[in-house]
Amino acid sequence: MPVSQTDSGANAAAIAARVERIPVISYHNRLMGVLGLGMLFDAFDVYVIGVVMITITSFHMSDAQMGYLVSASYLGQLFGALLFGYLAEIYGRKASFIACMATFSILSVCASFSWNIESLSIIRIVQGLGIGALPPVAGVLFSEFLTAKARGKMGVLFQTLYPVGAMISPLLGKWFFDWFGPETAWHLLFLVGGLPIFFAIYAWFRMPESPRWLAEQGRQAEAEAVVAAMEQTAIKEGKTLPPPVAAETPIAAKSNTTMSELFSAQYARRTVLIWVQSFTAFFIVNVFTTFLPRLLTTVGGLSRDDALTIQFWFTVVQLATVLTMAFIWDRHGRLPWFKSGYLVAFIGGAAAWVCYSFLGITGWMPIVFLGIPMVLGVYIIVGGVYVYHPELYPTRMRSWATGTGRAWRCIASMIAPIVVGQILSAQLGAGPVFAMFAGVALIGFIVMSILGIETKGTALEKLAR
Repeated sequence: MPVSQTDSGANAAAIAARVERIPVISYHNRLMGVLGLGMLFDAFDVYVIGVVMITITSFHMSDAQMGYLVSASYLGQLFGALLFGYLAEIYGRKASFIACMATFSILSVCASFSWNIESLSIIRIVQGLGIGALPPVAGVLFSEFLTAKARGKMGVLFQTLYPVGAMISPLLGKWFFDWFGPETAWHLLFLVGGLPIFFAIYAWFRMPESPRWLAEQGRQAEAEAVVAAMEQTAIKEGKTLPPPVAAETPIAAKSNTTMSELFSAQYARRTVLIWVQSFTAFFIVNVFTTFLPRLLTTVGGLSRDDALTIQFWFTVVQLATVLTMAFIWDRHGRLPWFKSGYLVAFIGGAAAWVCYSFLGITGWMPIVFLGIPMVLGVYIIVGGVYVYHPELYPTRMRSWATGTGRAWRCIASMIAPIVVGQILSAQLGAGPVFAMFAGVALIGFIVMSILGIETKGTALEKLAR
């Protein structure tokens, strides 16, 4: 007998209430490990192109061409974030997550056989379909397993493997360059990026689907099985489970996900907020991280090995920043940290601009001592995006809405490398680059101050109203 929309909404509310009473247990930790490894592989495939650009010698790429190459992947990510974000609402978070990994890993292997910059750019566009959607889908999936109290800490912790993936790319790049030479090294780096296909197969059999999504789809038996497994694990680990507390108002009956609802009276402010936050934060962090080896070698005058070493230690500090955030994220709420990150980024970018454009300071030191702190300020924002954005929407549109936020990250990441590449090709120096970053950070701070919504310690179902 089919389940009515009214019954489906009531069942979804009951499942959500049971999830909200389960504390952090080994079940969450295992899921965090699976999703975190997906984030690691995603980051490796995002940032490996920055290493590849300084190891490929046969393609004879200019700075402008490198900018277009970096942007190629983000074009694919733009469409991938929208496509897989929408498919996650129809076919589930798990299926979308696995499809993302399979896509970018297979195309990474294809990239290792590219023969010129044009073929590599086309492959990176297609590869970007999977790269672009995985973090928001993973963030949505994990958030739907967590209680309001645990969502901030655990939601940031699962992302700590992302900077590890960013760290591995320059480290492997340096090793492969030393062992095999530049032309062989870049082929091998792309082959390493194909390893997630095996992990995708593992996840298909071992990773659970979101019980909140299952319940809203009317798949009550499957949702019950997932929640029951969580409850049994909690009991075995000696946890006390209080009685479920139903949502204050019933969860709305399942409806089709549409773009128009993003701009309804209830969600328009939130949509503008996440789009601007995604654009401003990733405009700075993605292009700077990708171009860091190039900036250090061309503007800073360092050797290739020294540039890769600095990038490696930069990613170590990124990891430390995310780990620290995980344990202090919920103390003061989301908004104070977001606004502080933008302010740090603005100060760092403005100071580096002054050094290069007005004080006559050149070389690598402003990049390291001002540019890197600038990006770490933004990383405070980036580390919280995939916790914060899923909190702002109901289950029926959570993945789709978060995917549109990721799409604006991709738009920023397409525009920024081209602009930076043109600035460097025109030999205007690093000053205008940092001035641009400072201006973008200031815009982010203003919008966050005006439109920001605090979500600390509130259940997803209550936040969605």
